[in-house]
Amino acid sequence: SIQRTSTSFGRTATVKAGEDYRPALESLRSVGGGTLLFLAGEHKINHIIQGFSGLTISGEGLGITILVGEGIRFWGDSLAPVENVTVTNLSLEDNISDALSFQYVKNLLVSNVSIKSPAANGIFCNGTFFCNFNNIDIQSAGQNGVYIITPADWNTRSLYFRGLSVSLCTLHGFYATNLNSSWSTSASLAFIFVSDSVFYNNLADGVRFLTTGSAVTQQVSLSNLVLSANSQSGLYLSLTFFSTISNCISTNNSLYNVYLNSFSMSLSGCVLGGTSSKDLYLDTSCERITVSGLVNATKDASRYVNLAATDFLNIESSIPLSLGFSQKIRSMKNTRGAFLMAGDVVVLDSATDEDGVTVTTTAGNDRVYGVSGGAGTNFYGDVLVEGKTTLLKVNGTTDIAVGDYLSTHTVAGIAAKAAPGHTVFAIALEAYTNNDSNGVIDALIITPRKI
Repeated sequence: SIQRTSTSFGRTATVKAGEDYRPALESLRSVGGGTLLFLAGEHKINHIIQGFSGLTISGEGLGITILVGEGIRFWGDSLAPVENVTVTNLSLEDNISDALSFQYVKNLLVSNVSIKSPAANGIFCNGTFFCNFNNIDIQSAGQNGVYIITPADWNTRSLYFRGLSVSLCTLHGFYATNLNSSWSTSASLAFIFVSDSVFYNNLADGVRFLTTGSAVTQQVSLSNLVLSANSQSGLYLSLTFFSTISNCISTNNSLYNVYLNSFSMSLSGCVLGGTSSKDLYLDTSCERITVSGLVNATKDASRYVNLAATDFLNIESSIPLSLGFSQKIRSMKNTRGAFLMAGDVVVLDSATDEDGVTVTTTAGNDRVYGVSGGAGTNFYGDVLVEGKTTLLKVNGTTDIAVGDYLSTHTVAGIAAKAAPGHTVFAIALEAYTNNDSNGVIDALIITPRKI
C-alpha cells in the first residue's frame, strides 16, 4: 500500500510532524495547487506559510494536527487576488503574529479550525470577497479574535461567519472597520453575516462595527449570537446602514449590551440584561431604527432605552411594552416636542390630527390614550392601548395597591392612583408607595373610562 510521506501524490502533499513543510508546498505550487496535508502531531512552523491560489491547507483534525509558531498567510493584490483557497481541520497555537491572515482573497473557506494565543489577531481579513468561516474557536488573541478592514482599492464584502466561539481576547471579539491608517477610507464593508456564534469575556467589545470617513458599512446581518461578560459593549455598531440584529442574547457586558449609532436598522427578538450601564443605548445620530420583541431583564425604563440627549429627534422605534400577553397597539405620531420614552403615559393631542399624542400635567385627563413605546419628535411610534405592560411609570405619593385604577398625574408622562371623577386607563398589577415619580410597575391597560 502507498504510505503517506512528505512527497506529493497527484495533487496532495503531506508533511509529518518535525519535517520542513516548504518542499511539499513548493511541489504543489509547481503543479498549480492541491492539498497541503499536515499529518497528526505538533508542527513547529519557523517560516510563515505563504499560500497561493488553488491551495487547501488541511490537518487531520482539531487538536490532532497542531501548528505552532508562524501562522498561515494568503496575500494577493488588487490586480491578482488569491482565489479558491481552503484552511480546514487543524489547530494553530502560540502564533508569532496573526494566526490566519488574508489579503486580497476571493472564494475562501475556513472551517473546523481552533486558534489559541496568537500574538496579534486570530483571523485578519483585508480586501476579502466571498468568504466563509465555519466552526472556529478563538481564544486569548493578543489583539482581536477576528479583525476585518478594507483597503482603498478593494471593497471587503460577502463574508459569512457561522459557529464562532471567541473569548478572552485582549481587544474585541469581532472587529470590522474601514478605519486603517495605512489606507484611504473610500472603500466599504458590505454583506457581512455573523450567526450562531458566541463572544464572551473579551477585554473590549464582543462584536464591533466602526465606520469612518466617506466609506459605509451596510447590509450587515447579526443573528443568534450570545454576547456576555465583555469588558465594554456586547454589540457596538457605529455608522452602519441597512442592517439587522435578530434573536441575540446580550447580557452582563460592562458598558452597554447594545450600542447603536446607526441608520435604517432593525433590532428584533433580543434578550438584554445584567449590565451595570444600559441595556440598549441609542446615540443621537441614530435614524430610522425599529426595535421590536425586545426582552429586557429589568423594568427600569432608564435602562431599557437610554438617550444621549433630551432633544433626541431622529429615531423611529417600536418597543414592546409587555412580554407574552395579548396586546392592542396603535402607531401614533409623537407631537410632544421632545422624545417619548418607553413607559410614558400619553394623551390624544387636541391641537393636531387624530393620530397625534403628547403628555399632560392634568390629573385624570379625559383624553388619556395609553402608554408609549418610545418615539422621536414628529415620528411615529407604538402606543399600547390595551393589554399588559411592565413599564408603566407611576407616582406613589398616594399609595398604589394591586387592583387600583390609575389615571394621568400632574407630572408629565406619569400615572397615579385615580380619584373619583378621573378618567382611568389602567389597573395596577403591582404596588408602589414611594413619594416620588420614579416608579415603574406592571399594569393592565384598559379602555379609558370615568369612575
